[in-house]
Amino acid sequence: MLADRASGALCRRYEPDASISGALHIERIRLSLIVGTTLAAFAMAHARYGLGREYLVSVVFASIMMVVAAVDIQTYFIPNCLVIAGTIALAALIAVGLVELRPAAAGALTGGLIMLLAAVACRGGLGAGDVKLSFVIGGFVGWPGIALALFAGFGVAAIAGLGLMAAGRKRGKDPMPFGPCLAAGGILARLYGAPVMAWYWSRMMSA
Repeated sequence: MLADRASGALCRRYEPDASISGALHIERIRLSLIVGTTLAAFAMAHARYGLGREYLVSVVFASIMMVVAAVDIQTYFIPNCLVIAGTIALAALIAVGLVELRPAAAGALTGGLIMLLAAVACRGGLGAGDVKLSFVIGGFVGWPGIALALFAGFGVAAIAGLGLMAAGRKRGKDPMPFGPCLAAGGILARLYGAPVMAWYWSRMMSA
């Protein structure tokens, strides 16, 4: 009798908790999505640029953005260490001549300033991490690419927010990490900003 009770207690003690198993399953799915999205970004960069300097810059940029997105989704926070890492990577690429200084500086300052004004206007809707991240994105996509990156980022945020509300996962005032949306907008601008802006200006000139 005592042996049966003891064995039963041991089995219950070492039986995996359902909530823990569910959390691990969600983490595996999240990790798979992040890895898959990163590889897709690499493939898109290769299709756009082939193997060369632009591909290398795009791979570095996409890698940083994916880490930022993963951390922000998990914690609703963009650590300064990731912003510093992105800034150091950008400075290194400028130092070796893979990124031009003037467009990078113009994009970084423009992105940081626009998001700072947006954060002040939103009164807490945007965090300091979003402002700093926009600075880094602007440095990688330059000017006028940062305008397209921010426009695409806000568009992705609107679509994601509506989708989550439609699915019942979020309500109107619930917080949502904005870093992944900015990262997506930045990657799109990095890969397709030049042809999109060229098309836009040609339409403007012909109008």
